[in-house]
Amino acid sequence: MPTVEFAGLTFRNSFVVASGPASATLEQVKMAEDNGAAGVSLKLTFTQVPFRSQLRCWSIPDDVMVMPIDRRLNEAEGLELCRKAREETDVVLFANISAPATDLEVWADLARKFEQAGAHIVEANYCCPNIGLARYQLGEEVTAELSVGASIGQVPEVAGEVTRALVDSVNVPVVPKLTPTALNMGEVARACQEGGALLPPPPTRRGPLASGPPCPRPVPSPSVPRPSSCPPPPRRSPR
Repeated sequence: MPTVEFAGLTFRNSFVVASGPASATLEQVKMAEDNGAAGVSLKLTFTQVPFRSQLRCWSIPDDVMVMPIDRRLNEAEGLELCRKAREETDVVLFANISAPATDLEVWADLARKFEQAGAHIVEANYCCPNIGLARYQLGEEVTAELSVGASIGQVPEVAGEVTRALVDSVNVPVVPKLTPTALNMGEVARACQEGGALLPPPPTRRGPLASGPPCPRPVPSPSVPRPSSCPPPPRRSPR
């Protein structure tokens, strides 16, 4: 398989393990490398995990499977995983991080610490968690501590502001993890790019960005706690 050049880095192939339950331990990172992965996005890390969780599975065979939220890493755990993975593997390491939208210095500080720990790329997670997303989709106000992940990925101005703070804080590439739940995903991507981020192909859970016509139904714009320099988005009426 040919090598891939991205973000100034050489990947031995195009296979990168996404951040999730399969990238939460050093053993898993080593297993990914042993099985041919060129890169690994480490499990999502917060300075302080905002919720308790445990990975469980419930299913009806041939019908449905429900996978409740799994545990994220706190700062100490994520940094230790990154340091050990850099020392003991040769894969390209993505530091997958998140913080409240209003705490730009928390974002920047966590990114700098991961850069020092050996991360090759900072992956700003604007996709998970989605603990405040339902409120946003209903047009309701959401507390600052819930303005993380997918909530940030709904509003171009907020995603762009966070991205710029990260780009200004580190010397490694910054790559946003976008959410397919954003109806204005192209605008979010553009804001991140204008903030200095490098953009890989968007998530494909709902197909590529240009795979279909835009959703015609009006939806409420989220009211996202934001840095003071971000203008509020226009609000539209729910259907």
